[in-house]
Amino acid sequence: MAERKKEISDQIIALAAMKAVLSTEGVSEMVDTGDTMSFNKLLGIESGLLKGIKITRQNEGLEVDVALNVRFGTPIPQTAWNIQENVKNKINAFTDTPVVKVDVHIAGVTE
Repeated sequence: MAERKKEISDQIIALAAMKAVLSTEGVSEMVDTGDTMSFNKLLGIESGLLKGIKITRQNEGLEVDVALNVRFGTPIPQTAWNIQENVKNKINAFTDTPVVKVDVHIAGVTE
């Protein structure tokens, strides 16, 4: 009998995605767009610890949207590519559900 892995919650996946984004060179901070999953929505508290991440489950796998600010002078196309790769690798390391799409939304530039 094949062992079935437990389904990992969207909150844990979002946390892993956030860590992957924040560890990417040039990323300044995550940005809450109002459409993203945050602990304040989950726990009913005013300040959110997890923001800027939206996880959507599709038949094919996971779609991840990230919203963030980058530091001034950061090459945005390369940074966006690095974010996509980091998020896919981080999530695929602990779940069997494939990441089929990572959309990167640059909200602004910080100093």
